[in-house]
Amino acid sequence: MVVLFFFLQIQAAQAGPWSQASGHFYVKASQNFLFGRESIGPTGQVSGGDFFGASTQLYGEIGLFYGLQAHFFVPYSVFRVTRSPQEFYQLDSFVDAMAGLQW
Repeated sequence: MVVLFFFLQIQAAQAGPWSQASGHFYVKASQNFLFGRESIGPTGQVSGGDFFGASTQLYGEIGLFYGLQAHFFVPYSVFRVTRSPQEFYQLDSFVDAMAGLQW
């Protein structure tokens, strides 16, 4: 009976976005690395070749005024598959960058 009473008293949590106060900010930088000896091609077959991937991300929030904040996310990625010293594929990209406002 006590347990039933406890569960009946639980109310839904009231929450909204967590905005930075005016003039306050939050910044986070991170780095990831991937290494491999084999890769899987677009047809699903495993092929040899060294794989290297690196990604650097910068995320930030800046409080503007009255609960309004600007936020951004800027990732930079480098991926390289090497089959031989003469044969390689490399991709450098600012992929999935984002900027926005939150109230």
